[in-house]
Amino acid sequence: MTTPMDIDSTPLSAEEIKAQANQEYKTGNYKQAVKLYGDAIDASPETSTYYANRAAALTMLGSYKEAATDCRKAVELDPSNIKALLRGAKCHLNLGNMEESGRLYEKALTLDQGNGQAQREYNNLLHVKNYLAQMQVYMDNKQWGLARNSLSQALKFVDQDNMPQKWKVWQAECALGEKNYSEASRIVNSLVRMDSQNPDALLLRARVFYGQGDNAKTAAHCTEALRCDPDFAKARTLLKKARAIENKKEAGNTAFKSNQLQEAYDAYTSALEIDPENNAMNAKLYSNRAAVLQKLKKFDEALQDCDKALELDPEFTKVYSRRAACYMETEQYEEATRDYKRLVEADASNRGNNNNNSNHHHNIYLQ
Repeated sequence: MTTPMDIDSTPLSAEEIKAQANQEYKTGNYKQAVKLYGDAIDASPETSTYYANRAAALTMLGSYKEAATDCRKAVELDPSNIKALLRGAKCHLNLGNMEESGRLYEKALTLDQGNGQAQREYNNLLHVKNYLAQMQVYMDNKQWGLARNSLSQALKFVDQDNMPQKWKVWQAECALGEKNYSEASRIVNSLVRMDSQNPDALLLRARVFYGQGDNAKTAAHCTEALRCDPDFAKARTLLKKARAIENKKEAGNTAFKSNQLQEAYDAYTSALEIDPENNAMNAKLYSNRAAVLQKLKKFDEALQDCDKALELDPEFTKVYSRRAACYMETEQYEEATRDYKRLVEADASNRGNNNNNSNHHHNIYLQ
């Protein structure tokens, strides 16, 4: 007589395990479904459907690389498995592998020309390729806003929560190009979280710091990127540039403090020539050079440098203090008052600056 024990110990067939896995999939338990499809594969390693089904569950979890591998196996076992071909093509699109995605869609359409899903998805792929080609042209022409728009259009066709790493790098480059450092920083941080030893991500973070005028942190990240990839030419170039600017700036500061004003002026001037694109840094250098001109009593030239500093970095409110002092010296009292007001608005703690004593311009803020 059979005991219930004996019945329970009868191993389930691969099909029965698949049926359980399908049930888990339908109720949204994708991790459990992946595990059970794996058990079905162990029980019957040559069945194409099990790999295709596991790929579907992996896709739902955003594990496109593993899903694409399963699809490839499914197609090897059954070259006419259109579901596996289409799923694989979609996975490769989400991984940013345009060529492989296209090859799989074309294969599916060769098997079944009238397949509506294949035609629709293949068209989507062509749109994505189009948008990315546009983006590349805009990036080459430094039209960063247009490049970002094209990339955003392409992103509508993929899983944005698990976008290809390369696309994230493009996003960061567009944000850097637009000098949107907070956005660039957000994207770069997520890249570094994915892989803290990725030289491209480290260089992008260095570029964020460089764009914000922080040469020390720029140099540290370039050095780290070069430690991961000693042949990384872009990191070496940026490192040299950041160090060159910092050295000139420091030479200027040192000369200024020991009252060697012409030397200080020359050092800041040559620092300004290194990278005309670096707004945040150049704003500091113009502000410092204005301090030199102030001391040399060349107030009109100092005012020009203050204007340039604020043009490059409108948030750099300390410059208002310097410019107001120069306006006082040139008897432009209305303009001076306007700048002091701005200073007070920008920082209530700067109220003390509204004491128009003649020593005001010796209140030196070097950056």
